[in-house]
Amino acid sequence: MHVAATSMKIGINRLMVDPEFYLFNCSEDTESSEFLIVTEKLLEIAPFIDIRLQPHARGQFTIPTRELAELVRHSPTPRPQQHFIFHHAFVCSTLLARCLSQSEAFFSLKEPHIIRRLADLRRSEHQLAGKNSDLLFGPLLSTHLKLLAKNYSRGEKVVVKATNVANNLIPDISRQFPDCRLLYMFCSLEQFLVSNLKKTTETREKIPALFRITAGDFDFYQRYPVFRETAGLNFLQYCTLLWLASNHNFLRQAESLPSQQFATLSMQDFLAAPRDVLDCTSRLFGHDANGAELDSMTSDAIMRRHAKDPNLSYDNLTRERENAAIRLRYGKEIAQAIRWLQPFCAQDKIHAELDGYSVLSGLPSPDRALPGTAGLQSSAVRISSHN
Repeated sequence: MHVAATSMKIGINRLMVDPEFYLFNCSEDTESSEFLIVTEKLLEIAPFIDIRLQPHARGQFTIPTRELAELVRHSPTPRPQQHFIFHHAFVCSTLLARCLSQSEAFFSLKEPHIIRRLADLRRSEHQLAGKNSDLLFGPLLSTHLKLLAKNYSRGEKVVVKATNVANNLIPDISRQFPDCRLLYMFCSLEQFLVSNLKKTTETREKIPALFRITAGDFDFYQRYPVFRETAGLNFLQYCTLLWLASNHNFLRQAESLPSQQFATLSMQDFLAAPRDVLDCTSRLFGHDANGAELDSMTSDAIMRRHAKDPNLSYDNLTRERENAAIRLRYGKEIAQAIRWLQPFCAQDKIHAELDGYSVLSGLPSPDRALPGTAGLQSSAVRISSHN
């Protein structure tokens, strides 16, 4: 059901702050923004609040985006502060968001669909030659992201865990929300390959397209022109390129981000010391978690359940058993894919550069010594699909 907001007799203040009205989508074709009518509880428990949430909504309606921007601009009601988790996929980012939401200080939104839509719009703006996309896109981004910061029943701060396709928004979010903090999650190349091999056929089939989307952001093809042509590559080779493109893009963005605004987190550190990680991440996001909060964040009810389906038992031991089975079955192919990438980049150095921003090293400050440009070497080596 699509109706005008005025037909529903929704008060402006309620539209601005009530979690029941979840900003879901925006359309450049109709220049309208779409809301779903959902419960706060559904927003909290859903593993993803993207298109999979839509069938569970009690209703939906649209508002002209220009009108919505004016309403947000003139809304006097203060909003919870927002912070963001970005990642390159398969790094336990959903689990981290669930852990944080066990504290009364945080309300976590996991992969809002509007984040994906804004990321797509950002890419389409890049294709419009001669347009100053910053002037057009900045207010659009600000309008929609502010409407994710509602008056939830708990949570002084809203943590938005973005989809991995939305990493291209990091510079814009940094500019539009200078008080926010950004956390980027990553893992080693070998861990990334193992995780991909555990996924369904449907997920695997998306990897080549996901690489092409990611590689089109920033200057990846300028640094690695050899990867413009990828015909004939196998699945794991595409996975290695997705890992490279994602981390290359983040490290390039980090060069221009305010040093006090962001940090990184490796999946390995998170799983090895979740309490320490959640202590440091909470402080990055402006909250000094006490012992009871850290107990709740790392309780068995969270750490021993599947992050995307809490009805299922799942813990780090189960994860390691699965990974060991994958390594036993595909060890040769994994090693071949890693060796295939070696002539093009220094993988260990990339990991070290990312780790140099680790949230575990202390809260970032303006005078933090930043790592240098990563060992992302442009290479004239001819690409080949042969192992």
